[in-house]
Amino acid sequence: MSSIACAAEPMVTSTAGPRMLVLCYSRSGTTRIVGQAIATALGADFEELQVVGEPAGLRSYARCGLDIIFRRKVKLAPLAHNPATYAAVVIGTPVWMARMSSPVRTFLKQSAAKLPPAALFLTHGGTARDQVFAEMEKLLGRTPIGRVAVNEREFSRREFAGKVAAFVGEMKRATMVTV
Repeated sequence: MSSIACAAEPMVTSTAGPRMLVLCYSRSGTTRIVGQAIATALGADFEELQVVGEPAGLRSYARCGLDIIFRRKVKLAPLAHNPATYAAVVIGTPVWMARMSSPVRTFLKQSAAKLPPAALFLTHGGTARDQVFAEMEKLLGRTPIGRVAVNEREFSRREFAGKVAAFVGEMKRATMVTV
């Protein structure tokens, strides 16, 4: 199965302002770098989900681990961008312990019904990609208009540009947006 899969529908057209928004959570910076590459290629706005009161250092990693294990919601800071005002959003998460990050899970639980057509991306160590996409799609409540996964090896060797380019091409076709 390819890492990139895009649905043929829905079609969206937009004529004014920024047309797409890329949202992600990144603990180590990997998902942020991939998200920024997607946003740059799409000519999209970019925003990172922020957790209110997130501790620093080892305590932060321990808290993240417990949040993942127990699938706990976290308190997110308000967004600077309103996703509902865009033609499409791209949502990204790292894969931790075969699950999506708690901030992205929280965001999807709180916002999925209000989102325009959405695409998904994730960064992972090589396993659970399909499982995490399935969980994200379930919370989204509909089939995403596209998805792409970048694994640790591709990222560390900076070999993900081709995947990003293919994903961006599919996103442009799926949303009929010219950038």
